[in-house]
Amino acid sequence: MVNQQFISAFSHLHASDNTLQKVLAKANTCHKTPRFGRRFVLIAAIIALLCGMVTIAHATGLLGDIWAVLHPADNSGEALSQVYGDFISTDNSHMADHQGNPIQMPDMERITLEWAQAEQISGDYIHSVDASFTIRNNTFTLCNFMIDENGVGMLTWTVENPNGIDYQSTGYGAVDFFSFNNPIMTHIRKNGTRAYCSCYNYLIESKNDGRTLKIASFFASFDQYEPGESLLWEVLGTSIQIEPIHYAPVKIFESSSGIIATLSSQGLAIHNNANQERICESVILNFRDGQQKVIKGKQTNNLSGSLWRKAGTYTYGKILFIFNTLIDPQQVSSIQVRWRWVVSEEHSDGSYENIFYEEELLFLP
Repeated sequence: MVNQQFISAFSHLHASDNTLQKVLAKANTCHKTPRFGRRFVLIAAIIALLCGMVTIAHATGLLGDIWAVLHPADNSGEALSQVYGDFISTDNSHMADHQGNPIQMPDMERITLEWAQAEQISGDYIHSVDASFTIRNNTFTLCNFMIDENGVGMLTWTVENPNGIDYQSTGYGAVDFFSFNNPIMTHIRKNGTRAYCSCYNYLIESKNDGRTLKIASFFASFDQYEPGESLLWEVLGTSIQIEPIHYAPVKIFESSSGIIATLSSQGLAIHNNANQERICESVILNFRDGQQKVIKGKQTNNLSGSLWRKAGTYTYGKILFIFNTLIDPQQVSSIQVRWRWVVSEEHSDGSYENIFYEEELLFLP
């Protein structure tokens, strides 16, 4: 019975014959353990055996999700430069107003990062992921993973033999996926909760040959994320559990009004408990050498995504910006932010008026 469970589970996960024999041998050894401790010993033995070798599979009644094995990326510079470089399209979104007239969208710039530069910035925090499964004759494989202390992360994955799977561009290199004309939703959420992340999928063009699609997913949790929390990557009813090992650190900045901003190589979080949503008009990073990097502006969009993280029912806790490039936080001397918001004020006659406010902030370390 034990052998059949593991043979069935591992047939979907491409374990080698040698690995499968070791797992079955260990399972049979543990099978005689007293009933009350059997499951714990069996799981512990298999995890110890498989760690660093293959995906940890789930056998019926043992694990609810496929567990991903993380280890430091062998070619971190190459992996990072493929995602944070010009391998992803910068074509503008094609938007139109209600009359069908085209709307001019901000331009996007993707800076080509040399391998050595990318490795120096974030090489210690990117990991290779050993996890894959096959469903509907399509093999999904996770490749690289990175996350910072704000909960802003990046995950690359591939689809081999994309039979029936197609995609549609939504601008700036982002894509939506379809399986036989039905939308495919890829989710990332905090394990054990329904707290989903905002997830943006981008096509890595240079790595797609018709037989394999390679995707970079940039994500951030809507809810408060604490380092140590595991994540689930979900697609087509199957999930893979990811336990982060290392987190890219953040550098703390503060405005004169006491608002805190935390900056990592991947993104920026502005911590502002306000009862009105702040709309950011511009975000500019100033570097020690005098250079500037416009992250968001009227004519510039260098974001892979952005979202508000709620602190409560009527409170906006953080606004998160996911960069489309890597930056070195230690080289940033200040951050300029301009945002606006609207307040509906009641007059003595019972009427309401929308009052618009605008504020410019300078954040210093």
